[in-house]
Amino acid sequence: MKTGFILSIFIVTAIQFLTGSSAQCEQNENTGKLKLALILAKPADDGPAETGPDKSAPVEAGGVETPVQDPASDDGPAKDGMDKGDTAEVEEADMPVQETASDLFERGVAQDKSGMHSEAIESYKKAIMLKPDYQDAYYNLALSYLMSNDVKSAHEEYMLLKEISPQKAEDFYIKALLVVRSDPDNKYVIQTGAFRNIQYADELLDKLKANYLNVQIEKADGFNKVRIFGMKNKEEADLMMKDISDKFKIGPFIVPAR
Repeated sequence: MKTGFILSIFIVTAIQFLTGSSAQCEQNENTGKLKLALILAKPADDGPAETGPDKSAPVEAGGVETPVQDPASDDGPAKDGMDKGDTAEVEEADMPVQETASDLFERGVAQDKSGMHSEAIESYKKAIMLKPDYQDAYYNLALSYLMSNDVKSAHEEYMLLKEISPQKAEDFYIKALLVVRSDPDNKYVIQTGAFRNIQYADELLDKLKANYLNVQIEKADGFNKVRIFGMKNKEEADLMMKDISDKFKIGPFIVPAR
């Protein structure tokens, strides 16, 4: 009798132990699955994954955590719970603002005013890429080159502008002359010809303007004298005279600057 009682107690204890162990294993398995879901659903970031329970997860009554919903990816459609309109607004906000030709032109103007001529040149170039017939951008680009002492590039832009707007090109040419002639460092002037007939002077002027900036006709002593301004030293003047002589087969010479 005593032996049967002890055996009964042993059987009951064994059943309780086995039942409790099975429940504990099932609980541990479910807990593992919940943690795994939270890690997979966590938005990617640049740092290491946090350990422990996810504090950002919403908590239901009774303190049981619910799985965090996986946010919609940038490349895929919006998932349930996210309005498609909200997704479109996010994508639009992330897109870089496209600058217009006018934006780039205004930036160039501001840079020129600050003396940043090299930066202004790049802004005007970009504006012209967006709008190839942008007359004001060509005008300012040529002037920026002139202010940077790059006369050759300034003349190239003048010639391009002349194809788009002859009047705007002529406005620039007059402005360039004023800039050069007002610079006290430009001490040398080259005379290329003197004519009583203004028509001959105009013909030579047009030929020279196709190759050089700062060419002008001055009337003196009954002659129309075609002259080039803007040389700062004799070496520069000598190079200019040689180039003129080679291209036009004439004999230019240096005259005193006024």
